[in-house]
Amino acid sequence: TGSSSYGFTTLVSSQSRSVTLSSLDLNPDSAFYLRWHFNTTGSNSQGLGLDNFSLTASAVPEPSTYAAIAGAAALLGAAWHRRRLRRP
Repeated sequence: TGSSSYGFTTLVSSQSRSVTLSSLDLNPDSAFYLRWHFNTTGSNSQGLGLDNFSLTASAVPEPSTYAAIAGAAALLGAAWHRRRLRRP
């Protein structure tokens, strides 16, 4: 697996920011790790807080899945239609 780097805005004085990672490619049932590194050398106190962090990967069905569902629906529709034609 490879790693990607995304740019984030530096926060000052307990400000709140949200970030959207629209180009993030994540497969279903895969892990996503968030690592934050900062330098604590110097006189200023630095910290990090994450709250209500969530990430959801949604599976997108293959076109063949849609074709199979449409084919099954067509077969059921044809069987139902033939059954109606046989009734007096």
